[in-house]
Amino acid sequence: MPLTAENLPAIADCPSWCQPTALLTRAPLLIDPGDGRNSILVAALSDAGQKLIFADGTTAFRQQLIRSCVASSEHGAISAIEWIFVDDAIFDSADRNDRLLALLRDQQGSCLPDVIAHKSCGDGAEYLFHIPASLNWFDGHFPDDPILPAVVQVDWAIRFGRRLGFDPDRFAGLARLKFRAVIQPDMLVRLNLAASGVALQFAYQSAAGLHSKGTVKFLEERADE
Repeated sequence: MPLTAENLPAIADCPSWCQPTALLTRAPLLIDPGDGRNSILVAALSDAGQKLIFADGTTAFRQQLIRSCVASSEHGAISAIEWIFVDDAIFDSADRNDRLLALLRDQQGSCLPDVIAHKSCGDGAEYLFHIPASLNWFDGHFPDDPILPAVVQVDWAIRFGRRLGFDPDRFAGLARLKFRAVIQPDMLVRLNLAASGVALQFAYQSAAGLHSKGTVKFLEERADE
């Protein structure tokens, strides 16, 4: 059966082998694309899960996750299944199936990071990103040692700043930019955004430390979306 938004609920039931774990907000969904590809597990990370994956990386985290939520007799079989970590908000959204389907489609040429989780922090926000190797920003930049361009990091800060009420059309300039360490494919990074009047402060960090930070200025008071 081809994977479509309409038939997704029938093949996305909670797997019977799953045991409760503090690393996830809820039981994962087991999805069979039905086109020859392997099954995929879609899950949302709890705060504890986010801290662990941020510190250990995706490979080590998956191993720990399997040990925590799968009976030992099933470890071998489940370890071959691909895990995709998504924002918990997707599961309760009215268009859940369409959003999950979009995640499972070919991501080649994508321009945005995978949002694993996000939360509001007063007059700011925090995002946990996975940086896919398939991002088209890595094409030719540089072939032997790809890195995420600085201008893309600023663009993402502005894009996600819309959710705090900032209008990209009112962009007025940049200030106090610092780029200390490169961001490479398959990294996990946190983007912290903080609103201050007509300015949006951003910072990208990983387990290795600070990668970049700066301030985006806008022309007028923030406009509600």
